[in-house]
Amino acid sequence: MSEGSARSWPRPAPPGSATSSSCRRWGPTPPAHTASASTSRGPRPAPWTSYGRDKAAAERLLDAARAGGGLVVTSVRPGLVLQRAAGGALLRYGAPPWLPGAALRLAAVLPLDRRLTVPVVHSDDVADALVRIVEQRAGGAFNLATEPPVTSELIASVLGARRLHVPSPILSRLARATWRARLQPLDPGWVRLAFAVPLLDTSRARTVLGWRPRHSAREAVADVVAGLTRQEGTASPALRPRTVREDVVRAVTAGLPGNRRRT
Repeated sequence: MSEGSARSWPRPAPPGSATSSSCRRWGPTPPAHTASASTSRGPRPAPWTSYGRDKAAAERLLDAARAGGGLVVTSVRPGLVLQRAAGGALLRYGAPPWLPGAALRLAAVLPLDRRLTVPVVHSDDVADALVRIVEQRAGGAFNLATEPPVTSELIASVLGARRLHVPSPILSRLARATWRARLQPLDPGWVRLAFAVPLLDTSRARTVLGWRPRHSAREAVADVVAGLTRQEGTASPALRPRTVREDVVRAVTAGLPGNRRRT
């Protein structure tokens, strides 16, 4: 979805359009593969991830607009964007409706594949990059992520849990079985996607925009975990705080988010 318009740029600068893309606009990559901001094509998104397909399609549209000339086109490709205020929404779309967020703090074991490595960035740092893009009228693609990326060990450390290595294919099959049984709302494609995204080379954002992430990977994860345990949100409908009662009622009357039929 386009997040900019001609009004974004002070006259007489050329009109511009900025889109919020994602590291998931690329297809499955080898472990620890790093994608640069200049990598516009690369592997096509896997057929099991509609999210990645949509992001790649949006960038192709902007590439066509850029080729026409007279338009400053910017694509922002962040890693997984984390913030405390998203805690309630993340639980709503990724956890069983009856599970309170506070249960995360009780987890003694975290079952994850030891190979998990995911680029992340705090929402405050994304906002900082967007301001710089508008002020500098910078075009092209910009990758945004903290360095180093998040690993399964880091997540376990923040939770105060012991990581238990469970291979990703087993996690994927477990997610599929529980999703099909309507026990939880997380589409199994998201699990596969977590182990397929590339790391991000942010050198262009650093050199062109003068951008530096102020939040470390650990700080970003700790912030979102605090939001998850408190089921936090904002006044925005999409980021509204989450309650177990609301989620259970919604699941009974309309089904889980990932299982609802389109009308």
